[in-house]
Amino acid sequence: MDNNITENLQSELDEVRRILQEIVYQACDLNNHRHNTLPEALQDAKDFLKETKPISSDTWYRCRFHADLDDYRPVAWPPPGPFWCSGTGDDYSVIIAYVTSEEQVIEFWPEANNISAEECDEIVFTDRFPEPEWWKENKTI
Repeated sequence: MDNNITENLQSELDEVRRILQEIVYQACDLNNHRHNTLPEALQDAKDFLKETKPISSDTWYRCRFHADLDDYRPVAWPPPGPFWCSGTGDDYSVIIAYVTSEEQVIEFWPEANNISAEECDEIVFTDRFPEPEWWKENKTI
């Protein structure tokens, strides 16, 4: 490889490294932490992002539907997003589930009926609909 090309690539890599370090340090500043080494700062930035980053997709759908009363779990695992049983009727469970397409409701809950869907930009967790442990363990950041 030509020395000139190698030097240019190294220069560009050094600039990318500098920018990434600045981003990491700024993330630490947002969390009111100061660090002397990049690995400490990077770990703190990762922890900060895990706690605060919304789970996003191009588009999410927050769906509400009726599913099997006795076993409302999806037929395939893992489902595309978190889900909760928010109540029951005489012969059904009321499920709230985040999916990336409305078709996924039937794909993961074939018995689903009375389906309503609302498009949203991100998954929102609340006291009533907390982040499930399995989702915390399996999501990618």
